[in-house]
Amino acid sequence: MRYEDWEKRLAEYVESKRLEPFSWGVNDCALFALGALKAIQSDCPMADLKFGYKTQRGAYSYLNKNNASDLWDFVDRYYQRVPIELVQRGDVVAHITEDKSVGICLGAFYCTPSDDGLLFSNDAEFAWRVE
Repeated sequence: MRYEDWEKRLAEYVESKRLEPFSWGVNDCALFALGALKAIQSDCPMADLKFGYKTQRGAYSYLNKNNASDLWDFVDRYYQRVPIELVQRGDVVAHITEDKSVGICLGAFYCTPSDDGLLFSNDAEFAWRVE
């Protein structure tokens, strides 16, 4: 369930990350999305997960240890996929960078960490509904 003031919480979270560069295990796409989900949902199903990786290899190892073929497979366990045409503000979006990645929908576009701070785009494959 979303907090009553989830939009304000999400906006504050995104602003706090606006200039923070991508960093594995600190501010990568998965951890960025998780932070946004915690800002949006009072009962975020992923809130208690402990990742603990510091490298790309560590991130893939975490997914492998949790029997997920990739990040999208992992998110599928917690949220339901919806076609990109049905994406709503606050939903998690799937997009491809060098690999399968995730971001957060902010309306007409989504954002995700990049080397220069947040990247804003509207090129996503599909979304996961965040209730």
